[in-house]
Amino acid sequence: DAALRGTLFHNVLADFTRTFPSGSLPDNAYATLLAIGKAHFADQWSTPAIRYFWWPRFEMVAGWIIETEKQRRSDLAYIYAEQKGSTILTGPAGPVELSARADRLEKTKDGAWHIIDYKTGIAPSKRKVAAGRATQLLIEALIAWDGGYDDQLGCDIAKMQYWKLSGRKGKIGDIDDVLPDDITPENTRAMMQALITLYDNPDIAYPAEPNTKYKLTYNPYRHLARISEWQQEGHDE
Repeated sequence: DAALRGTLFHNVLADFTRTFPSGSLPDNAYATLLAIGKAHFADQWSTPAIRYFWWPRFEMVAGWIIETEKQRRSDLAYIYAEQKGSTILTGPAGPVELSARADRLEKTKDGAWHIIDYKTGIAPSKRKVAAGRATQLLIEALIAWDGGYDDQLGCDIAKMQYWKLSGRKGKIGDIDDVLPDDITPENTRAMMQALITLYDNPDIAYPAEPNTKYKLTYNPYRHLARISEWQQEGHDE
């Protein structure tokens, strides 16, 4: 249910952005966003959770999106939705392509980037991003620096944000600014290349939980590594 809801929200907002990629929003922007939403929700309309729980939340999110965009569009030259990009780094075993599909990229009128990711669940904190434990937006920033989205090298990263779209009354949407204070393309590139160098070493194992202090919210390899059994054995001792 959560994955389906997230996919629906992302797809609707992507189509809306492609409809109005630049300039001020028209007077019927909210109605247009709802119409796009209904088209995407149509296949799931018979599902009670979607129709009676998530659609009302989406209606509230849609209103929040319109008001948020009205406040920021005057400074924007163009908004990209689901934009693919890539950059090449060098590892001991050869070149490595880093690729990403950004939920939302805003190019400001002075040529800087705003890198935005939509979250319908929990968003990583600024501390986690700065520590390199949530690398999605860092990779997207590196691609932007390298001209991987529009061939323009060296653009500033002015904002790095998670838009949390819960649709709950009292806090329908919220913006978390997670741009690290000391972020530079050199630092991010060095961090990524250090990881590539580590993974290119055939003598290095890939632990399911490299640091037990920082557990992933969702770890698809945890059961394969039988971590729960080892932890249980440790408790018994």
